[in-house]
Amino acid sequence: VLGKRLGHAQTDRLDAEGLKRVVENAMAIARHSAENPTFGGLLEASPVSAVDVFRPSTERYCVENRAIAVADVIGQAKAKGLTAAGAFETGVREFGVANSRGVFLYNPATVADFSTVIMSDDSAGYGGASSIDVHDLNVPALGREAIDKAERSRNPVEISPGEYPVILEEHAVSILVDCLGFLGFNGQALREGRSFLTEKMNQPVANQMINIWDDGLDPNGLAQALDFE
Repeated sequence: VLGKRLGHAQTDRLDAEGLKRVVENAMAIARHSAENPTFGGLLEASPVSAVDVFRPSTERYCVENRAIAVADVIGQAKAKGLTAAGAFETGVREFGVANSRGVFLYNPATVADFSTVIMSDDSAGYGGASSIDVHDLNVPALGREAIDKAERSRNPVEISPGEYPVILEEHAVSILVDCLGFLGFNGQALREGRSFLTEKMNQPVANQMINIWDDGLDPNGLAQALDFE
């Protein structure tokens, strides 16, 4: 940050030379950038709520256990004459945020993520879930969910163009809301006037049956004390 000129750079080299170079790149970009009149300065240190999002069992979950779970889903699909594809990942994601005004925060989080697509010649089904605790994922049940959808959507028929009532399941809704988050559910987009919610403060923008809120500490989601904002 040089006054109101901002420079951003990234690196995957964490040795001394790599860190020196990424700082130099960011400063060069800042010097050649136009001033950002809306930039309010870097945040100062303030209390951050603690959130327990680390599970040793997830960190230590071995590849053999993941392979066994994946083989179960593949076996279920083959028994129905279907094809299975997908991924099962476990690991640790570490977030660190620091600046020259006293912010110095670190939060490790474990994540287990499974997703699968089951297909026939003319249908497909999806199942998936994420959790900080790998033991909260019922991989065989998620596989059965995807297989059931693939079987029920076999032999599709054409319908005439028109308006039809549609019920979206949780997976579809989460993708839509995630997209809306990138398009405008954030303070910077609102402040810069590029959010679809600009000038909509305190006004209803959807059916009153719909409520959407953002709580990074909600244990029902992948909670984390720090984020990219």
